Amino acid sequence: MITKKMCSFCGKEIEPGTGKMVISPAAVITNYCSSKCEKNALKLKRKARKVKWTEEYIGEKKIRVHKLEQERPKKKKQEKKPEQETPKETPKKETVKEETPKETPKKETVKEETPKETPKKETVKEEKTQKDDKPMENESKKEAKK
Repeated sequence: MITKKMCSFCGKEIEPGTGKMVISPAAVITNYCSSKCEKNALKLKRKARKVKWTEEYIGEKKIRVHKLEQERPKKKKQEKKPEQETPKETPKKETVKEETPKETPKKETVKEETPKETPKKETVKEEKTQKDDKPMENESKKEAKK
């Protein structure tokens, strides 16, 4: 009777007469369906859990996705039912609702910008003229004193 073998890396079924059987020195038998699986396992030393095209990765991904779906709170779509126009005749209990003060939107005040004259420049000019005039006044005072 022919036994079906599974690839040790990717998890696919190996057809009879194909694939490779590798026996390690520790007497561990591994079967590979193709050279791709053999190279990924032995030469590149990749783990089947981390390679996306393997059965082991796909199985673990399903488990992870299932756990995430359970952890997330499910959002129920609340359908709004149209309110009936006919009022009910049963008396309702009066409930006191606390009213929270509503914040009024603040109006932005726009400050009008007036063109500023440059009095500083004018004063600077005046000072310069005064400085120019002062030495002349000082000289004239000195001459007057003599």
